[in-house]
Amino acid sequence: MKTRRITLETHLHKIAEYDETVKNLESVFNIQKQKVIRYIGSVVTSFPTYSTHDAVHSMNIISAIEKILGQKTIKKMSGIDTFLILMCAYMHDTGMLYSDEEVKQLWETEGFQDFLTSARKREDEVGRAARKIDKAEKGEGCSVLEVRRSVAVILMEYFRPRHGQRIKHVTDARTSEFGSLLSIDDSFLPDRIIHNIYRISMAHNWSFEDILKEMPLADSFGVEEFHPRMVAYLIRMGDLCDMDNNRFNGVGIKVFGNLGEENLAHYFKHKSVETLHISSDGIVVVANVCYDMIQRECEENWLKHMEKAERDSALKNIFQNTVKEHINWKSWLEQEVTAGKMHSMELFPEKKFISVPELKYKILIDGEESESTHKNLKFLFSSEKAFKLIEDISIYQNNKLIFVRELIQNALDATKMQLYRTLSAYGFQFNEKTSPFDVERAYPNIFEEHAIMIHTDYSRETGKVYFSIRDKGIGISMDEFKRNILTTGRSWPERKEYQDEIKRMPEWLRPTGAFGIGLHTVFSVTDSLTIRTKSDSENKANEMTLYSGKKGGYAFCKKTNQTLQRGSEFSFSFLLTEELKEWVTGSNGGKLFLENVNDGIQKEIKKIMETWCVTPMVSIYADQDYGIPAFSQSTWYNELSRTEKENQLIDQSVESERYHFAFTDDYRSIMVWDREKDCALSFGMESMEGNNVCYKGIRLTERMESGKCSDSLYLNQMDVLDGAGNDWVDAARMKLSLAARRKLESVVEEATAFAKRIYVFMLDEFYQDNDIRNLTNDIDAMANRIYQKKEISLKEIWTEGCELKKKYWGVPEWWNHKMLTRKILPYFLIVKMLDKSIKLWDPESGMEEVQHIFCLADQLIKRWKMDWNGMHGESFQQSYFDQQMRTLLWHFLQIAGIGFSYVAFEKVNFDDNEKNTLFEYKNLITQKSFQFYQKAFPFCSQWKFTKDMYQCVEESAISGLIRWRPEFRNRVPDFIRWKYCLPNSALDKVFVEWRAEHCFSNVKPLEIFLRFSGIPEIVLDIPGENCPIGEKEKKVWRKFCTESYLNWKLFYRIRPLSEVAKDMLNKETIVLRRPFTTYISELFPVFHRMSLVSMDERRMEFSIHNSNTHGVQIDSQTKKRIFKEFWKEVERSHDPKGYVAMIGMEEYPMLGIENAEEQYHAQIGMLAKYPEIPLWDYGAGIKAFMDQFIGCPIDEKSQEIIDRIINSEGGKAVIHYIAVYRKKTGDDVKEEKIETQYREFLKELIYCWADGRCTFG
Repeated sequence: MKTRRITLETHLHKIAEYDETVKNLESVFNIQKQKVIRYIGSVVTSFPTYSTHDAVHSMNIISAIEKILGQKTIKKMSGIDTFLILMCAYMHDTGMLYSDEEVKQLWETEGFQDFLTSARKREDEVGRAARKIDKAEKGEGCSVLEVRRSVAVILMEYFRPRHGQRIKHVTDARTSEFGSLLSIDDSFLPDRIIHNIYRISMAHNWSFEDILKEMPLADSFGVEEFHPRMVAYLIRMGDLCDMDNNRFNGVGIKVFGNLGEENLAHYFKHKSVETLHISSDGIVVVANVCYDMIQRECEENWLKHMEKAERDSALKNIFQNTVKEHINWKSWLEQEVTAGKMHSMELFPEKKFISVPELKYKILIDGEESESTHKNLKFLFSSEKAFKLIEDISIYQNNKLIFVRELIQNALDATKMQLYRTLSAYGFQFNEKTSPFDVERAYPNIFEEHAIMIHTDYSRETGKVYFSIRDKGIGISMDEFKRNILTTGRSWPERKEYQDEIKRMPEWLRPTGAFGIGLHTVFSVTDSLTIRTKSDSENKANEMTLYSGKKGGYAFCKKTNQTLQRGSEFSFSFLLTEELKEWVTGSNGGKLFLENVNDGIQKEIKKIMETWCVTPMVSIYADQDYGIPAFSQSTWYNELSRTEKENQLIDQSVESERYHFAFTDDYRSIMVWDREKDCALSFGMESMEGNNVCYKGIRLTERMESGKCSDSLYLNQMDVLDGAGNDWVDAARMKLSLAARRKLESVVEEATAFAKRIYVFMLDEFYQDNDIRNLTNDIDAMANRIYQKKEISLKEIWTEGCELKKKYWGVPEWWNHKMLTRKILPYFLIVKMLDKSIKLWDPESGMEEVQHIFCLADQLIKRWKMDWNGMHGESFQQSYFDQQMRTLLWHFLQIAGIGFSYVAFEKVNFDDNEKNTLFEYKNLITQKSFQFYQKAFPFCSQWKFTKDMYQCVEESAISGLIRWRPEFRNRVPDFIRWKYCLPNSALDKVFVEWRAEHCFSNVKPLEIFLRFSGIPEIVLDIPGENCPIGEKEKKVWRKFCTESYLNWKLFYRIRPLSEVAKDMLNKETIVLRRPFTTYISELFPVFHRMSLVSMDERRMEFSIHNSNTHGVQIDSQTKKRIFKEFWKEVERSHDPKGYVAMIGMEEYPMLGIENAEEQYHAQIGMLAKYPEIPLWDYGAGIKAFMDQFIGCPIDEKSQEIIDRIINSEGGKAVIHYIAVYRKKTGDDVKEEKIETQYREFLKELIYCWADGRCTFG
């Protein structure tokens, strides 16, 4: 025989059969049940778009509780506990009822008006409703139906979060119109029992902590005990479990009109539930949020009146919010289940111990599990205690140990607060110009004394990693822990106790203030976090333990007698899964058991530190033996902390109101501190790949390039220390905001111009130095002797090199001549001599004229190699030395190749059977180059590491010749760009490390002479944007032009460039001629940043200017060709969004729009800036429009064509666009005038199109 199922109601009735007290309780419940069933259904009229909160909902709660308890437990329940569960299940939503009279009284209250004001700022349906009500009250026009609907939305939003606390009010006849209808029969029940019914009913809106705090575990009624906490907990669980598909009232929705996007998310949350199994063993929920299902129902019903674009956007939001609601619901259930397990002894009586069921809540997206169903911080971020939402910030970082970065950031913030207090206690006076480098100089060890310590340890026994990070910051008091740590999202500036202090701090020292979420990233790997901390505001230290959302999100705090220094230590352990173990150690071919896991963990943490924590304000150490230096001591900026380097050129100093600067020892980099913007920038002459922007020491996934005013300086590192985090970076603290990036681009541009000018000032001092002048004269004199005295020996040159070394560098006691690196200086000086002697060569005299110089180079390399073979214990390996020798040899062989190409060019006639001539020449040059190599380089041609390098001569010669063929004459010859044409060129890439270490001198310019190889790049960059050209720039420019390749006889064919170069700084407008536009653009990068001002194709002349222009001066022939080229492009246009540009012309000055970016112009053969005339349509649209006039008499149709263009949507838009642009640039021109000029332009353009396409009238 089938056993009859026991329900709570049947159980109450059974007890009532033999217990008179319980029988009375049953009577009270039956009466109250009928009242609620009759009246609670009216909630749908007040909350038509919400899930139902009627008697069926109450029954579902009771049913869920019965399943959670199980039959055996129900039998053990006391009559009073059973009565309370049933009563509260029906009573818990009565607070959702409100009367018309209550609304009238409420509407005028200050609290409700504040609520409306706040609601109007929102962007959701509630905000829209509030704004409509505001308009209606102001008489600004709003339909009656819209107002009716808006009022309903506002009242739902207002009463819903308050409905729990309203239960007593609604059911009390003395305070509510509903009281006489819903009041509890008190003829039998004591007031305290009714009071418990109210409080248990209200508790479904309470926090779990409040249940433990506000309710007793047990009380008594008659001979029975009852348990308010248990009943409240069961009501909460039952309420959460009522999530089946039929929770919405279709009739109520139809009466109201429709569901909004927010309500539809709740609607589909319930509708997407596919499995809902509740038992005492477990709660199993499977939800499948299916986009197709949502789309289909919305298109057929809810959103059918929307336009497609609007509907698609709404569908996306509804779909995502449905997932979000499931995540929220899952989180609430998880927290409730976890709390019940952790506090079971505080909830349930021992005699009736209830086992909290396990929870399995699976969220599918389109039938599949997805990370976004439970890992989407951005989707779920809240400023409340949203631990679960924070646990998965790592989804943004794509790094399993990203918590290291986040914890370091928090430690840095606390440490910076303490740094300010320490410095203030020392009496340090901050002002608006104080920099970190000022602090470093005043207190050299202060940033080191506040270092952050990280420790990790792996236990094979437990398989766990133990991690801790210790700072010497301000510590965390108990009050601050409750106010700030437990409130995820409260940044430093939002903490009132620190606001005044932060305002007094310099910007660069202030904490980031960025969202305050980093601390909780540890919950991506662990369930609990322990904080041991000591604050100066408390006598004792604190120990706090935080549990993740998976464990309820609770925090437990206690005072500790343990002695701690001021600061905080965050520690936790996490299980090293096999996946994580492989990630930190590498697969090692599957042999993980051979790897040292602890080393792997430490290595990965150090990698994260190196990647993200680049320039922290204080030093950071990992496991004692590894550290990242503090910002002021980092390799990027440490020179700024040295008093002797700050604002120092060579021996002279330069002061700036805005900037401080310092060169590195080799002058290849310059460090800049922007006092106005609190930014540090490090520029170098070599570009470094990767992200180069930090916000307050933490690397962002951003890269900034140096300013457009320079082609020689690269921005290798930039630190932004200004402002609050949310002013600069996004929520994940990974990228700059768009506004911040634009702001920084301006900062970088200005700093680049400053750095460039400082380099020029340094070169000016360098060129004027007496030692440099004398040394240069001595080297020049020796170069002349080498060139003229063909029988000169290397021994004689070596002796001269040693004399020069002794004369200018001296011979210090520590100099060890047996070390090759100590002998490097004479070698470098001799290379300079040989390089300069070759530049004296007149190629018309033939290769024989300089063959002896190449022989000397061969002998020098041989001697160098012999010196190396005799050395032992050198710091560089032989392979390094051999490669340097190959590089040096390559330099001399390239020069030889140029000579061959020059001689051959005189003999080759490209206009007469050029292919055969070139072929013969190539065969000849192959033979000659091999013979030359063997003769001029007898040692190198036999040395195994260089014997094949004769090909360098061949390749250089052939390349140089081919570039002069007619089809190549508009391309720049490779040899023009070769660095061996420039000063210091022979040493540019040879023994860089040895030169840096062993060319020291007490005379700084002498160090620069050999160690700094960036002179050409800096000088060629002088005439650039945002860099004023004064007398210093002109002096440096003229000096360079005199000594550089521009005067080298070998390059006589580019002599026109020499004239342009010398006069460049004295002229505003520069005239260029083809084909030299290409060459000069390559030689002087500044030209492509200048503006094109005139074009004359007949004379092959093009003028450029240092400032922008509204139109280019163009002769009639050039204009006609430009128009024809435009129409050819239009004819080829098929892409509906393909734009065909039109160059701006001087005769249409109102139409030209300046272009900030340079563009390649085929006719002038170089990059340049030039204005454009904006057109009324894309190329394909213009073609389609004009095609309808093919064959028409243009004289009759031209006016019609122009009118139709001007009156078209695109025509009106382009006229308005030009007018707005003109106004922004200070030229307020009426649209009528612009239209008149645009008509003139169109007339010429159309007549050009008509040539060959129309019949002229």
